[in-house]
Amino acid sequence: MSDLVIGIDLGTTYSGAAYIDESGFACMIPNKRGKNITPSVVFIKDGKTKVGASAKNQKYSFPDNTVDQVKRYIGDNKTTYMIDGDKHTPTSISALILAHIKSYVEAHCKKTVASAVISVPANFGDAQRKETMDAARMAGLNVEFIINEPTAAALSYVKSSEKRRNGLYAIYDLGGGTFDCTLAKINGDDIDIITSQGVTTLGGKDFDENLLKIVQKKYKKMTKKELPVTKYNMNLAERDKIELTDSDEIMIFIDDVTIEVTKSEFELSIKNLVQQSMMSVESAFVDTDYSIDDLEGVILAGGSTRIPYVQKQLEKLVKMEPEMHKNPDETIALGAAFYSAKKHSSSLNPNQRAAVESLDLTEVANKNYGTFAVDETLGSYGKVNSVIIPKDTNIPCSETRTYY
Repeated sequence: MSDLVIGIDLGTTYSGAAYIDESGFACMIPNKRGKNITPSVVFIKDGKTKVGASAKNQKYSFPDNTVDQVKRYIGDNKTTYMIDGDKHTPTSISALILAHIKSYVEAHCKKTVASAVISVPANFGDAQRKETMDAARMAGLNVEFIINEPTAAALSYVKSSEKRRNGLYAIYDLGGGTFDCTLAKINGDDIDIITSQGVTTLGGKDFDENLLKIVQKKYKKMTKKELPVTKYNMNLAERDKIELTDSDEIMIFIDDVTIEVTKSEFELSIKNLVQQSMMSVESAFVDTDYSIDDLEGVILAGGSTRIPYVQKQLEKLVKMEPEMHKNPDETIALGAAFYSAKKHSSSLNPNQRAAVESLDLTEVANKNYGTFAVDETLGSYGKVNSVIIPKDTNIPCSETRTYY
């Protein structure tokens, strides 16, 4: 590969990058600590910037200098951060994360990143997509294309599956901060997206917060005091949430206090959150010609799909066991790498070209696109949203409408 083209999963809680190697296989690119994913956290103090695990470790010692979960606010012009005397936005913080990724990718591969594709939630609006592209430019990345996260997961799935897939699939993408459900018709390497539904603020961080509240409540009941954030916080709650994936209970030791949290307690606390995702799965079918019974399979993406309760509730809804494709934390970055290679085929060697030349992807508009208009039947000030391109229209597309 004369120029390095990569795919980036810019996540709410963790981010990662991947590329197609010389043999045509999609590979994650490890950061400087040898990890395939990097915490999406930025720490700024005394003019110095840290990104990743070192920044995450400073969050509760220097809360005013640390920012995380900016993906939830990108595209929101009202959100700003005053750090170390300077004003930052979700876009500028995202740019620092992307610049960090670019830096370690080039150091590991010993090549310059020529182009990148960045994944975004399927339910991201136009402003959020634009700001993501702006963040990439601020980071010095050439990004001509973005890809929806569930679509990237589907690409990774079909390219890495040992057998040819054919039929209707649901991609259930539950990450650290956002949720998407996408329906797609898959026929070998052909992927036709039908529709997507999602929740912009639903993910693993919300589960961590619920676990934190359980511990805070028990600590206060036992000690009659508030739980100090330095003693137990969201970082530790994330660790213990992962522990509950394989355990029926965990013991949390805070000074001379021992707090027991059971898996059933945790599952009860996240029940309503998980139900929101199930409602989105059901909603995805409403305006289509399909039903849940038509599904050939369900693909899991995003680290939060490891939670047994999530898998159990999803299996109950779709009446089949969901498929976890390799490492769900890496699926989206790997799919973005395939898409990046497909879009920059002139940079590929024969092996890489063979890996992506048969890929055929059809996407759809994720929302209704249109303009405000005045409907005279509603009076001289009767504003309506005049839809020009309906949701789920195959894209790219164009439409012209004349207004009087």
